[in-house]
Amino acid sequence: MAKPAKQQSTRTDDKSWAGFTRYILPFLDLPADQFDRTRGLKRLGVFNLARHYHFVRNYTAALAVLEPAVKAQAVPDVPFSQALLYADCLSRLARPDEAVAFLRRYRSHKKFNASLAMAFSNALLALGDAEADALFAINEVLTRAELTPLQKQNPEAALALSNLAAPGARKVEGGTKVSVIMPAYNAASTIALAINSLQAQTWSNLEILVVDDCSDDETVAIVRDLARADWRVRLLEQPSNQGAYAARNAGLAQAVGDFITVHDADDWSHPQKTERQLRAMQERPELIATISDWARVREDMTFTGTFRAHGSLVSENTSSLLFRRRAIDDIGGWHLARTSADSEYVMRLRAYYGKEAVARIGKGVPVAFALDQETSLTRTSATHAKTLFYGPRREYRESASAWHASAEPNDLKVPLGENRQPFPIPQVMRVNRPEAPAHYDIVFICDFNLGGGAYVSSMHYVNAAIRAGKKVALFHYRRFDLDVKARLRPELRDQARAGRFDLLTVGDNVTAELVLATYPVVLQHPLDAVPSIQSSRFAILVNQMAARLTTGEDPQYDPRTIIANVETLFGVIPQWLPISGYVHKLIWEDVRYPLPSDNIWNPLLDVSDWCNQRVHWRGAEREQPVLGRHSRDHYTKWPQTAEALAAAYGVGKPCQVRLLGGADHAVGVLGGLPDNWRVMPFTDDVRDFIAQLDFFIHYPHEEYIEEFGRAVLEAMGLGVVPILPPVFKATFGDAAIYAPADQVWAQVEWLWHNRQAYTAASDKALAFVKQYADYSVLPGRLETLMKDVPYGVSA
Repeated sequence: MAKPAKQQSTRTDDKSWAGFTRYILPFLDLPADQFDRTRGLKRLGVFNLARHYHFVRNYTAALAVLEPAVKAQAVPDVPFSQALLYADCLSRLARPDEAVAFLRRYRSHKKFNASLAMAFSNALLALGDAEADALFAINEVLTRAELTPLQKQNPEAALALSNLAAPGARKVEGGTKVSVIMPAYNAASTIALAINSLQAQTWSNLEILVVDDCSDDETVAIVRDLARADWRVRLLEQPSNQGAYAARNAGLAQAVGDFITVHDADDWSHPQKTERQLRAMQERPELIATISDWARVREDMTFTGTFRAHGSLVSENTSSLLFRRRAIDDIGGWHLARTSADSEYVMRLRAYYGKEAVARIGKGVPVAFALDQETSLTRTSATHAKTLFYGPRREYRESASAWHASAEPNDLKVPLGENRQPFPIPQVMRVNRPEAPAHYDIVFICDFNLGGGAYVSSMHYVNAAIRAGKKVALFHYRRFDLDVKARLRPELRDQARAGRFDLLTVGDNVTAELVLATYPVVLQHPLDAVPSIQSSRFAILVNQMAARLTTGEDPQYDPRTIIANVETLFGVIPQWLPISGYVHKLIWEDVRYPLPSDNIWNPLLDVSDWCNQRVHWRGAEREQPVLGRHSRDHYTKWPQTAEALAAAYGVGKPCQVRLLGGADHAVGVLGGLPDNWRVMPFTDDVRDFIAQLDFFIHYPHEEYIEEFGRAVLEAMGLGVVPILPPVFKATFGDAAIYAPADQVWAQVEWLWHNRQAYTAASDKALAFVKQYADYSVLPGRLETLMKDVPYGVSA
């Protein structure tokens, strides 16, 4: 069933921010009169497409998408997010009069909204002669929340962030002390603004700890002057440049307040901000911390919103965190990273005390303004806020979240002054990065959220490499057509945290002896960016052919596209490694592939663990043989006709049939569930299930390309006799029994009543696994591979 258009466009939009922007929107950089609007709208819808153009500052193109949609609707019916973006584009493109007129009409039909008022202020400021009206619109947001209105500090100067005041708010004398920590680095142009806004706080019992991180401008001199005039201001100086969060921790070590908060050196806070957050905690003793909202502004008080338009100019401000002093004893200080550690600290507080212990106060009302600077870490490319969806920030947050979820409460503490990494973080997020790139023996590339054989086989290769003493890294390359928002599976986070392997992301710079892609399908869709991996050897395990069926139907990828993508993304031409003799044959016959390696890279199995028990002939113990299989329930995994399916899987025969993984498709083909079938959902106890079987039956769709058959290998590793279609002989040789579907039962009967023949077949199956699939074969394969001359590369 086709997905609804809105749902489809939302999912496509998710992908466009999660690393596939250029694939979905290859025309994004074209001028407005050259892009394919119809194609873009079909893929993303009006708002999603427009905000992509807005993000790359192509406001003309964004407006070209929005304007027809807005004008085609009655003003009250225009979606809120579209209205905000439309007005912003008009203002930016020297059409502020139209923005003002549109917002006047739109606001008249809507309840009061802070973002709408701020957008109206933007449009008025863009007019150039409506400053007073703009300030009135801003103050309407504040006064409705019972906050003191703003005015210009210098009435003769222009409205600006550096020219704000909010006099008249009642001061609170005495009361508990609040320590405010302000890290600063080369903040001479803004730090007086930030400190002055703290000095004006109504909660006056403050200590303002400014921690300078080895600035080489006038920051220190400015702070010293301010400290001489106000005893509440203290200057602390770091011995070396260590980053904002080390500076915060240095301030934390000196803080004496019962409550702690932080403040950036380029932010302005409303006088009632601290009081509002503190009062909430005094009224609710169960709270460990509060946070409030802010808005990003340019110096001229134009509100810019977050980097990605989302229907609001106000957002949660994790830098406003105000917490009780006892949190330091329980969870310590900030994690040392270049960015995002403020969010991690909030997440850690919630993990330790509970989600409700950190409250967001005054949602939707900004009590601080953050100066929007293009050079800030939030806006620079390597750690751009966009990487929250794909790249370092997302990797950092997922890694931190996995640590929070798995650690015992007492293990969540980050002691002050300790530079340990409790969880892995991307290279570009590290405060102290090694100058030389990390080197790995093998970097594995796969969608490590896949289920079934692709994931299991990939991890057996990873485990075999680690057992062989190889230094390993993984790059999680999400398959385009799956859920790109899904988090990496927790067990891999646990293993990375234990140091078994590293996880790479965009911005990492490494070298490798070999890059091994263990699932070719992911490479069909190029990512916007990948880690920088310097390696002369890139190999692809062909565990999926270009199409699922021998007829060419159900295509999965085009080898030519993959070759081009690998060369573009990684700078090398890939080698193709067949996982069976059958795959080797198919690659040879398909002109789209280059010549495959002559070495077969069949899947691996940990023989020392898997094969420590085996199945023997049970004809004397059981009245009937037990046939079975485990596989996902998909049309490709069953014979096409009811006759073939019934013959292969013992329908009506004196046997038991056990099927793990579902059989809805088969039952549909047969018209009902056979009396001797028992169907079970997938379980983690696959080995125990297989050990119950006497015969492993594996008969997929007659036109399906079964590249190997990992489930067959697992059965063979326990000595269960496999009975397969003849096409598998190129894969397993004489290690299996082969028969057409209508002769399966004859083979079962003969072996069930012939102990010697059954034992011989079982021995052959087990011998195949030990000879060709044990972890110990990997070093030899790697040695041979590294000697091979890649296709298209001169010797």
